[in-house]
Amino acid sequence: MKGEFVIEEIGTQKMIDITAPWDSCFFPGQRVAMSMVFEGLERLNSTCPGCGTEHGELSGREITW
Repeated sequence: MKGEFVIEEIGTQKMIDITAPWDSCFFPGQRVAMSMVFEGLERLNSTCPGCGTEHGELSGREITW
């Protein structure tokens, strides 16, 4: 785990390149979502940081708490 994440526009699900100048990445009123990236795990066993719910999901899937 390297602490990697992805930010994407909610409507288009287009990834935002945060290495570009900040004012070209984000705009007033724009809605974005951030996802953590976990690679190289056969199975992701984790606990929700908010409510403590455990789950076991196959890798390659997005998990929403």
